[in-house]
This record gives sequence, C-alpha cells and structure tokens, in this order.
Amino acid sequence: MRYYDPSDNSQGAPVSPNYGKYSVIAGVCGLILLMFFFPAGMYMGFFCGAVGLACGVVAKRASGRASVPGIILCALSLGLSLFYYITLLGFYEVIRDPVYGRQWTQLFTQILTQSGLSLEQFSRIMAP
Repeated sequence: MRYYDPSDNSQGAPVSPNYGKYSVIAGVCGLILLMFFFPAGMYMGFFCGAVGLACGVVAKRASGRASVPGIILCALSLGLSLFYYITLLGFYEVIRDPVYGRQWTQLFTQILTQSGLSLEQFSRIMAP
C-alpha cells in the first residue's frame, strides 16, 4: 500500500527548477513597476505579483524552500499594489465629496501658488 507524499511529484508533469527564479524575477519586476511607473505600474505590479506567486508556490511544492524569496517579493508586490489601489479609490472619493473636495482643491491651489506655478503651468509639466 502506497501512502500520499506531498513532496512526491510523480503523478503530475515535471516541474521546472527555474520556477523559483521566475518567481523572484516577477517579484522584483512587480516592485520596480510599482515604484517607478505609478498609474500603469499599479496594475502591472499586481499582474507580476500574481504570476510570480503562482510560480513560487508551484516551485515550493516541488522543491521545498527554493522559492521563499520569490514568494515574499511577490506577496509584497501584490500587497503594495492593492494598497495603492485602495488609497487611490479613497482619494477619488474625497475629491468627489462636496465639502472635502472643495477643501482639497483650495489646498492644492494654495500649494501651487506658494510654489510659483499656475494651474496651467502645472498641467503642462504633468502632461505626457
């Protein structure tokens, strides 16, 4: 009688030993995208984190502890992208509010006037 062994992978397809490396690469790419390419990087960081986490879990089941850094980096990428997304939704909710939105707009224009920029100059600077 044969007992179930979770480390035995003879039932399924062979797992590539590179999945742990792929997980680390996806986690690092996700974090870089999150930090430097904010609006679009938020979604790409989430995607890289999810794909890398899946690769890391598959590699961990196959080889043990080989992909722990990849799992940690991908979980960090997923967590930060979710945090950015929830924060951005909260920011949009504040802007839409009739009372706080007006106060936020006044604060923003006050900061711009103190820095010596007009709204048109700021929009030209921020436009791609």
